Amino acid sequence: MKNAPVFSGFKSRKMIAAEYGIDLQTLREKLMLNGIDLPGPPPLTDWGSARQFLSTFQFHSNENFSNPFEAAAALEDVWNILLNPPWRLSRTGKKAKLFLQDVEKHFKEHHILEFYTGRLHLTVQKLRAICGKELGRCPSSCIQLRLVLEALLQLEEGDLQIQQIGFELGFDDSNYFYRFFKKNTSWNASKLQAWVDAGGRYAI
Repeated sequence: MKNAPVFSGFKSRKMIAAEYGIDLQTLREKLMLNGIDLPGPPPLTDWGSARQFLSTFQFHSNENFSNPFEAAAALEDVWNILLNPPWRLSRTGKKAKLFLQDVEKHFKEHHILEFYTGRLHLTVQKLRAICGKELGRCPSSCIQLRLVLEALLQLEEGDLQIQQIGFELGFDDSNYFYRFFKKNTSWNASKLQAWVDAGGRYAI
């Protein structure tokens, strides 16, 4: 497993855009004019391409991103598309979409798979089969991805410390949250907190 990338500070695209009073698309254009690219998701033309991105995505081994916040920005874009796909879906595709929408609503309070299978009137085995076919990963992994994504988005905003973020996400034991975070990203949460607090920025 690779060591965590070292960077001196980071502000999210959202935070930078807000500072300059512009939207994210304008920010991206300004950065690209200056030779700085902000990584994003690949072109998504159908459910299959979105599925491909999600099925292979890992915070800790994606070489397309120099730091976890860039990876989170790309995953956030793809996740939002999968929640409300502009494509006609198969019957199982619709079930997968409903599962992701339920995760989006309840991931902070409910980390256990049985909560979602009960709401969808499916067995655990059936939901695993649907997610494997339509999303390319198991349903528990989807819940974990959403939790880590939210932790990184909260870190970007800078309003909460990492321990507070863990509580917000339903982890009563901060040490357990730290272990969960590192297991799913390979990054040390306290180091990420320090990098965010350092307040680095992109040059425009």
